[in-house]
Amino acid sequence: MSQNAIGMIETKGLIAAIEAADVMLKSANVEIVGSKYHKVRSGIIAVVVTGDVGAVKSAVEAGSDAAKKIGKVLAVDVIARTDNSVLNMLMPHKDKKGKETKLEEMQEKINKKEIKKEKYVQKLNEKEEKQEEIKIENVTKVIKIEESQTEIKKEDNKKLKDTSKNKDKLENDDKLSKSKKSKK
Repeated sequence: MSQNAIGMIETKGLIAAIEAADVMLKSANVEIVGSKYHKVRSGIIAVVVTGDVGAVKSAVEAGSDAAKKIGKVLAVDVIARTDNSVLNMLMPHKDKKGKETKLEEMQEKINKKEIKKEKYVQKLNEKEEKQEEIKIENVTKVIKIEESQTEIKKEDNKKLKDTSKNKDKLENDDKLSKSKKSKK
């Protein structure tokens, strides 16, 4: 059922409210909002139904007529295209154990959970930042090691070239000295 409208009948006394609720539920395809009537004050009772706009209008009209026959009807109203926050305001709120709680208490619990969630997310972000810093440090260390290995290879290659040059020079010197000896 599409919950597009709410209808309300406010009566003086419980019996008229019960009669209005009974007739509303029997006369149209509507549902009572919440699990029971809404006590306003000093014997004033409100019954709230929800459903399609046409069904709510006809249910409220029939319920109001029935309640007037046995009691006093103080107010009748139908709100079409009701915002969800209005329905939430009328619905009884229950905790995990099924106990009805005040809206303020529920909001406080939600706020505490949000704060815990924010702290958890903050810790998670800090942990991820630390891991990122460690990764950067490790990459920097690897780069430095690679650079030092490259430097060592360059030095080794230079030494090899120098050694090779020295060997060639020694061989040339040795050949020269042999040729000088052979000329003598």
